[in-house]
Amino acid sequence: MSLEKSLKGDDTIILRPLALTDAPNIVEAINESLIELRRFMSWAHFPQTVESQLARIVTAKYDYWSGKEYVLGIFGNTTNRLLGSTGLHRRTLNTHGLEIGYLMRSSMAGEGRATAVTRSLIVYGFEYLGLKRVQCGYNSSNEASSRVNDKCGFKIEGIFRNFESLHNRGDDS
Repeated sequence: MSLEKSLKGDDTIILRPLALTDAPNIVEAINESLIELRRFMSWAHFPQTVESQLARIVTAKYDYWSGKEYVLGIFGNTTNRLLGSTGLHRRTLNTHGLEIGYLMRSSMAGEGRATAVTRSLIVYGFEYLGLKRVQCGYNSSNEASSRVNDKCGFKIEGIFRNFESLHNRGDDS
């Protein structure tokens, strides 16, 4: 699958399954974005290594090709730089639905890419995968994700409490 969405002139986003060669770039993007990621992602409180990302990519590739989940890298067309990651995940109560998740490298945030990616995955989910439901949850304190949800037409149907425990060490590490 290769989805493209033109944002600013020649600035095109490429979505594609992750490759093993992407592991060092994933670690670099995570390390750049740790301050923001630790606020919302429990896994960001644990060391991210090339080895751990290689294992994650192997699982993601298996899940992708078996139709379980679809984890994708977000890349710049002209630079082939990893801008973030996204995916359609089995986190819904509906067995014919998937949840969109995404994260953007901190230096790439706030420029409309997460919205463009989310819109592309909505189309992909309904039109190509035949889903009956696509949802996009977010932490209520994540204002940027709230804006993406609003721009993509998602409506709040409820609030999950204690859905995901966040690791909180009381510091930025």
